[in-house]
Amino acid sequence: MTAFGPYKDTEIIDFTKLGDHHLFVISGATGAGKTTIFDGISFALYGSASGSDRENMTMLRSDFADDDVHTAVELVFELRGKTYRILRQLGHTKKGNKTRTGEKYELFEVLDNDESPLVDRQMVS
Repeated sequence: MTAFGPYKDTEIIDFTKLGDHHLFVISGATGAGKTTIFDGISFALYGSASGSDRENMTMLRSDFADDDVHTAVELVFELRGKTYRILRQLGHTKKGNKTRTGEKYELFEVLDNDESPLVDRQMVS
């Protein structure tokens, strides 16, 4: 997650470090960013946050992010023996501009250090 929620910079969460532990808890103090993890996964997969109280997409962008840094979530996951990579980048209006820039979606199947696109065009519509 980059410039997402409370995170100004890039935060990487590596669930593979859990190994064979398929049941785990995400815990921490209020405001520590637990919900942001679920919001990031939901945003990558569906383009929206995990809760209806965060429907305004501009709320997903970090207030602390530099203007030239795009808000993005990249999710790599395995499903039924196949590995996929999703990148969803939220467009934002830079200071001095009137239009949003940087909106981007990517969806690939990862195959032996290579990627195969799963859609005809990687574009926002």
